Amino acid sequence: MHFVFKFETPAIPQNPLISPPHNRYSPPLKNKRAIGLLFAANSISGFAQGISMIAIPWHFTNVLGLPQVFAQVMLAVSVVSLFWGVYSGSLIDRFNRQRIYMGVCLAGAIMLVAAASKGMITGHMDGITVGLVFGATFFIYNIHYPNLYAFVQEISEPKDYGNVSSYLEIQGQFTTAIAGAFAAVLLGGSTDGFIRLFGLAIPVNFTFEAWGLEQVFLLDAATYLVAFGLVAYIKFDAISKRHYEPEPILTRIKVGMDFLRRNPLLLLFGTFASNVFVAIIVINFFLKPVYVSDHLHMGPDVYATYEIYFALGSLFAGLMIRRIFRGTNTPKAIILLHLVAAGVFFVYAWNTSLAVFFGAAFLLGLANAGSRIMRITYLFQHIPNQLIGRTGSIFMVTNVLLRIMFLLLFMLPFFYRDGNIIWVMAIFSGFMLVTSLVLWRWYKPMLGLKLQ
Repeated sequence: MHFVFKFETPAIPQNPLISPPHNRYSPPLKNKRAIGLLFAANSISGFAQGISMIAIPWHFTNVLGLPQVFAQVMLAVSVVSLFWGVYSGSLIDRFNRQRIYMGVCLAGAIMLVAAASKGMITGHMDGITVGLVFGATFFIYNIHYPNLYAFVQEISEPKDYGNVSSYLEIQGQFTTAIAGAFAAVLLGGSTDGFIRLFGLAIPVNFTFEAWGLEQVFLLDAATYLVAFGLVAYIKFDAISKRHYEPEPILTRIKVGMDFLRRNPLLLLFGTFASNVFVAIIVINFFLKPVYVSDHLHMGPDVYATYEIYFALGSLFAGLMIRRIFRGTNTPKAIILLHLVAAGVFFVYAWNTSLAVFFGAAFLLGLANAGSRIMRITYLFQHIPNQLIGRTGSIFMVTNVLLRIMFLLLFMLPFFYRDGNIIWVMAIFSGFMLVTSLVLWRWYKPMLGLKLQ
């Protein structure tokens, strides 16, 4: 059975680049219950998923003592993502996005239960199993988030794109903050009557052993199943209509590429406006464990607490970024946020203070989430829902290529001895400055972007 959709390009507001003033009397969201269930499912599954993705890099770096092996795992995953990302974008634009979401949740739960079971049977979590879980979770990310954004655009009105983008960031980062707090407690344990949180030793009246990856993975699997049940109950009326495309996959991918080829400024914006995220991915999953242990000489509680402050900055962005940049156009706002990130990385290159480390994490979360909110709103306003999955996958490919370039550079032994990890921060500071200059060079044409 094929579903036939009528294609209608969503109307673009008169001035989509300026954040509109807040209107408390605006009409309510359509599909409000569906959006609420979708956000709830994303929060529940994202909670334990966040703990897993904090625990895995720390396990490789400080339990197995194999930071460079983890770099190789991440490099291999990134290379495969080049192909999977393009294919997943085509799936998102062709099939029912609700069912894709449910399928991803079910596959994630099965994978995690299998890995946890193996660990409990053998008595330890070996590097191969943990690496496979990391890779599988990364591939889930590559279809989960583009599918989530496409689903949200499909069931939202154009006037609500800015609000919905902010709501997505708020719920996602609130979940990340909670996950970071739980990770700090669970991975650190409490054998002396204290738990380490927010960089503080907090007295408690109990003790418990630090969780292993087996328990973390089982918790993650359970939340995937809860999310599956919530998404199954979603009922909605599509607002951005789609039509069925029976053509072969390569033809459908080419349609997305042709759209961006006709609109090169949109390609440039979609690529460069996400460069903060390039740096965040490489640092958070690969280099931060080394930075915390070798440069700051701290343990897993500081490593996980960083995620809390980063998420709080992101949460603040979700709540306030559209107010902060209310009278500022989107390209300028993104340029300013990249300059904030450049400043944070520069500070990290010389800082050894925990207070500064956590404060800068807040600003980095603000810059990352703020630029993502502005970027997603801009893309929603300019890309038809029929093409949002495929164009998003092309942006992701360019993002992954940059990650691979940095991973190859930072796998050099130089960065793992004599405190040289700080040079990574200096390099990313320069990268943010270059990104800002490129966006500034094409700033005016982006203001008057007209689709071809």
